[in-house]
Amino acid sequence: MIERLLGVVRRVLPAAAARLLRRRHYGAGTRCPRTAAPEAERLARRGRLVILLKGTHPTWLLAPCPCRCGEILRVNLMPSGAPAWQLSEDASGRITVWPSLIVTACGSHFWITAGSVRWV
Repeated sequence: MIERLLGVVRRVLPAAAARLLRRRHYGAGTRCPRTAAPEAERLARRGRLVILLKGTHPTWLLAPCPCRCGEILRVNLMPSGAPAWQLSEDASGRITVWPSLIVTACGSHFWITAGSVRWV
């Protein structure tokens, strides 16, 4: 009986801890020219959403994985390349990206809507 209870506790506690550690919000996006890619990478590692620009057109979105696994997502925003995502910003700079994002390294699947993470 006690072994069964301990088994349940061992399964439930890691899942609960993972839910607490998941990122729920990103701040406003930061815009950088593509020539500043190393600085953009550092900003993304610090938890920021970074939009790389070619002129005034967004080309890539750099984002830290919201599960905090350490992956930096590189999301294509150019319609000429496939697959491509769409990006919009509201008046306060909060970013929405669609369709959803899937991280193959850790298995995360989520949407970014108005700077908030919605898990699938």
